[in-house]
Amino acid sequence: MKKLAALLLCLCMMAGLVSCAADQNGDVPNGMQIASVAGADYFLYVPTTWNLNTYYGVSGAYFNLENLSNVSMEKYEMTDAIKGEMTAAALEDSASARIAWYYQAHCKNTVEQLALTGSLTVEDAGSVTTLGGANAMQFRTKATVNGVPSHFHWVIAERNQAFYVFTFSVRQDLYEMLWPDVQSMLSVFAFSDTPYQPEAGKVIEGDVEIPAGMKLASNDEVAYRFFVPASWVINQNERVFSAYVESDRSSVSVVPYMPDAESMSVAEYSKMTKDKLIEIVGEEGYEVVEPEAERTLGGRVAIAHHYRLTIEGRTYEYLQVIAAYKSMIYSVTYTAPSADAYQNHIAEVEQILGAFAFR
Repeated sequence: MKKLAALLLCLCMMAGLVSCAADQNGDVPNGMQIASVAGADYFLYVPTTWNLNTYYGVSGAYFNLENLSNVSMEKYEMTDAIKGEMTAAALEDSASARIAWYYQAHCKNTVEQLALTGSLTVEDAGSVTTLGGANAMQFRTKATVNGVPSHFHWVIAERNQAFYVFTFSVRQDLYEMLWPDVQSMLSVFAFSDTPYQPEAGKVIEGDVEIPAGMKLASNDEVAYRFFVPASWVINQNERVFSAYVESDRSSVSVVPYMPDAESMSVAEYSKMTKDKLIEIVGEEGYEVVEPEAERTLGGRVAIAHHYRLTIEGRTYEYLQVIAAYKSMIYSVTYTAPSADAYQNHIAEVEQILGAFAFR
């Protein structure tokens, strides 16, 4: 579960472009911005020096694009399955017992699986705290992941039959610098009885000829035209332009990236993406289905890469097509929840890629 969330955050980190909109749901603390996804029943605030990372439905932010420095907040309902697990564990009837169990059963194992053997050290095994006024516990481990010493800090709260999991993942050499920021985030975190809604969603419009059977899924804010089949659902709540199939949530997104160095090539960007994915899922969780191949995207030379990720025992299929245009690199990524779903929609995805155009 947590590994999937980390993967989503990793993919979002490639964006490199953020914007801050005013919050119509309350006052944002000075020097901070809201990092909650639309519909969240809480306010996660992060300093304006951090980069928002809410593009794929995970509340969060990152500090440094190149180095592990992420925060996220996720809500996990106490489903019948989870309640059954807790009953089987014969827990005492207390928030602390339930939170400690949830951490052991659903959070800690992710870092244990990624850590270099013998490198994991428990720094906080579960001290009692509060989060937004709710009962909570915090946990911290230190581990070497892919050769990099890192810290992982969780604050888990229980509220209204749900667990709320705040995660701070950071390289050891950035920990002391960023920990005060994280303490500030936790101190101003607040729950809300009204789901958060950004002040305004994206407006999809443009004076352009639309291919038959498709609809426009982008606007004039970006340097490309993104079309999807008419039956797909356009996501208008996130800054990244994306659309999905309602039945199985297969999706296509367009993620822009502004390189720090103008000389960064498409191949270098592709390698950076791959390295970050392997950093999260491990070598055993990353599988090349089809090797990188040259193709075109919007009339530009591009690299296409079909790979499979295994996350929490489930496999997900990805087709990533990357091209450079002017000073930016663009990644059009098709994500499917299974190999069968991938095949079911690949013809439509090829239509999307064929209709994609730079302006």
